[in-house]
Amino acid sequence: MKDTVNYRLLDWAQQLAIEEEDKRQVLPGKSDAVTKNQFLSFLRDGSLLAKLANRLQPGTIETIHEGEAAKDKTNQASNINAFINFAKEKAGLSEEQIFTTADLQEKGKAGYQAVFNTLMQLALKAQSIFEQKGIDVEQLIQAASQVVPTNLLQTILNFFRRAQPAQTPKKLAKEAEEKDKTTAVEKTVEEKHMEEEVCKKVDTQAGNIDTPAVAVH
Repeated sequence: MKDTVNYRLLDWAQQLAIEEEDKRQVLPGKSDAVTKNQFLSFLRDGSLLAKLANRLQPGTIETIHEGEAAKDKTNQASNINAFINFAKEKAGLSEEQIFTTADLQEKGKAGYQAVFNTLMQLALKAQSIFEQKGIDVEQLIQAASQVVPTNLLQTILNFFRRAQPAQTPKKLAKEAEEKDKTTAVEKTVEEKHMEEEVCKKVDTQAGNIDTPAVAVH
């Protein structure tokens, strides 16, 4: 379920942003599942996002408001805006790929997708652009493949494709591995699509059998 993907994305962000395990917060949710509201609440003060930006590109954000200071709305906005600037200037994300402060703080569930998309883009670019640990795509595939619908798998595949970096001599060694991962996602999407089609056919056939014929006089 997507709640599980939410958990893995937050777990990646926190583990990378905060090296000391005892300083990490307990992730929300149960059984490694994080709802949309929990996902947004965990990121809302912007402190984790700002720390993540500084870990990916050290020194990017000079002042990070955390703890008691992060409870102030102005300080929260400062953290978030600093992260947004980092995503544009350092990570090279376009306006369409980056959430707004309102998405995270004001829109509730309506802003969730934009926040999720931005963080996922960074998770996929972390290795190629910043040489930091990226999110484990194979784990995402495994988590998402437990769901029958293919839309989430296709979303992950699209993210992975859009996040591919330009070729440089330093990055060519990663190209084959990334291609294999993309192929694995495609295969999983295809298999899930076939499962859905089979289920639809079975349901249709069952419906035809159960429906009695009407005699025409």
